[in-house]
Amino acid sequence: MKDLKNNFTAKVNFIETKAKSALGFLGGKKDDKVPRNQVEIKIVKTHNNVEVPLMIGSGNYLRYVQFEGQYTWKYTDKVTEFVSESRATALPSSSVFRREIDLIVEKKYAEADKIVEGVEAEELKDEKNRNKFSKEMYKYQ
Repeated sequence: MKDLKNNFTAKVNFIETKAKSALGFLGGKKDDKVPRNQVEIKIVKTHNNVEVPLMIGSGNYLRYVQFEGQYTWKYTDKVTEFVSESRATALPSSSVFRREIDLIVEKKYAEADKIVEGVEAEELKDEKNRNKFSKEMYKYQ
């Protein structure tokens, strides 16, 4: 995400949760001790084509966001009613219609996690299909 006027850039690195199995090499169930949906966040300012770090943070979009030890959002924060109000005027593609939003509002975080994982699996499947289709179309050009 970039702020071109002020030369700020927010960089988000999604941390993959590795699968864990009793046999190791066969894949398997995710390790429940490893937090899911973790991100590393870095805010930089570009000056003379050099990136200068301004803030470094981390988070989990179902639980918290923090920068340099200061929490800017936690799941225990009071939820405002903007979600239900914005749905009335939101476009159909808006993120307020994501299935896990209501579960997060209801504090059903484990269920929300499962929905997010399902959505991510579908997105990965769609991406593979798009890549396959793109390669097939390239043959005919």
